[in-house]
Amino acid sequence: MICPGCCGEIRDPGVCADCSFYKPPENNYQSVPFYSVRQMADSNVLTDAAYEVEFLFCRLDSKSGNVLGDKDMLRLIELIFDKYYFKDTVPDNLDAGDQYRLDTMSERFGKALGEPSDVDLMKIMGAIYRSIQRRTLGRREYLEFIQGHMGD
Repeated sequence: MICPGCCGEIRDPGVCADCSFYKPPENNYQSVPFYSVRQMADSNVLTDAAYEVEFLFCRLDSKSGNVLGDKDMLRLIELIFDKYYFKDTVPDNLDAGDQYRLDTMSERFGKALGEPSDVDLMKIMGAIYRSIQRRTLGRREYLEFIQGHMGD
């Protein structure tokens, strides 16, 4: 549907935000750079950082009573991409669970992951994002896989 007021010509958030036809542009998460499986496997620094991220995923799942799904982890990584890669502001209307997971990951980035640069970290998250997409069937396949390898 096209806005009858401007026929879709303006598309400026400042002007169109109140229009029921306006939809803000979405980020293309597939465009985020990533390390290949081979690159990850060949680097202890990258592998250790990915391990820290996945261990934190296990902790977050455990604290939630093991009810999170792979889609929740994908959503978390998308929020991280929004904040750190696309430099978007975090939406004010995040549910409490998403906000807690994002805050926890943001807090740990500087502490637990230490050595990788910001660029490396986004590429590591890109590799993990693609790993979840490859492994999941829409439930908890990825989470169960990583828990089987590291647990909590």
